Amino acid sequence: MKHIHILHNPKAGEGNYSEQELLSLFKSKGYDASYASLKKQDWDKFPDDKEMLVIAGGDGAVGKVVMNMLKRRLADSNYTLAVLPLGSANNFAKSLGIAGDAESVIKSLDVGNVQKIGIGRISGNEEYEFFLESFGIGLLPQLMKRMKKNKEMIDSPEKKILASLEQLHELVLSAEPVTCKIKADEKVYTDKYLLAEILNISTVGPNLCIAADASPADGYLNLVLIPESQRLEFASHISKKIKEEEDDYPFITQRAKMISIECERSIAHVDDELVSGKGLKKLEATASEGLINFLLP
Repeated sequence: MKHIHILHNPKAGEGNYSEQELLSLFKSKGYDASYASLKKQDWDKFPDDKEMLVIAGGDGAVGKVVMNMLKRRLADSNYTLAVLPLGSANNFAKSLGIAGDAESVIKSLDVGNVQKIGIGRISGNEEYEFFLESFGIGLLPQLMKRMKKNKEMIDSPEKKILASLEQLHELVLSAEPVTCKIKADEKVYTDKYLLAEILNISTVGPNLCIAADASPADGYLNLVLIPESQRLEFASHISKKIKEEEDDYPFITQRAKMISIECERSIAHVDDELVSGKGLKKLEATASEGLINFLLP
């Protein structure tokens, strides 16, 4: 019998699954399953006899587990992580090609391939050392700040994505740009930017695919820039996304091993956490290859 341990955020998405429902679902598929809620203390006391940790939740749940493993130096352990996406955006799962309802995702665990996933490493900030998805300045942290205030008023993942896109559209039209000097390996960019984002995955925020070729398994980071001069074009792109219309926006992207950002002042984010503008004069991100085992479809 296959042994797994479920790490669950019971508030993810619409909170559709209880502990017993998840255990029953996995056991019906032939798994010996144990369970821990990410909202309880000691959730990180992983059983030694479980070969796979299944993260049942959204992007925040995945990040929480991975960062815990990195801090405890478990990244190079024998644990393999799998994702059962139950959140609103599920950007990390989407970037790995993991999608579908719970039953179809669980079925795919039997045929998936284990691949080592890289992590972004940050220097120049005392609060955070790693990021799994992305970090950056400008529009996305401003959007996160707005949405945190309205979180309790939105009752479904679909409405949350739509509300985020509508708020982002407003921000694109009104946000003050940030003057930055950015270096991606040997290439230098200097301009006023609405967004400067360093990604380990392809999709961020309200399901914005801004770095289509990004892969957390290739050992590179991806820089995406939106200068002030493209304000109206990017606003139009967001408007079309709200209407579910196709649009090929010409993102300025650069693949690199090391990316540094120097800016005059800005709020920033690391994955789904906001970072104050204090001490953000210069941040540097480097790609770390092959640290965590993930099961991919």
